[in-house]
Amino acid sequence: MAYIREGEPHTIKTPDGIHTLLPSILHLTEDGQWITGEPARKYLLSDPESTIYSVKRLMGKSYEDIKAFEHIIGYKISHEEGRELVRIKIRDRYFTPIEVSAVILKKLKKLLKKSSMVKFPKQ
Repeated sequence: MAYIREGEPHTIKTPDGIHTLLPSILHLTEDGQWITGEPARKYLLSDPESTIYSVKRLMGKSYEDIKAFEHIIGYKISHEEGRELVRIKIRDRYFTPIEVSAVILKKLKKLLKKSSMVKFPKQ
């Protein structure tokens, strides 16, 4: 993430203080909490069924659009009758790609709020 202040670009680092990019990887823990970015990456191997990546590629897609690639995705894609767009099944919950993307955007907003340089209006 980046912003412009007084004509100069500034990047915002993730909480580890090292990265300026937040990978679009999410892991849903057993107790329903989301882990995002680099910390979620380790779950790609240890718990792939509960770890989502490349979710933006699923936006606006039907099951027919992606069924040929389903076998290379570690998480489950739902293809229920009567539903046009795909949903992602993790544990016993279903999410749309838009809902998953919203989790990433909320994390980015939280990082921006922590930055003393960026002020958000009261809602």
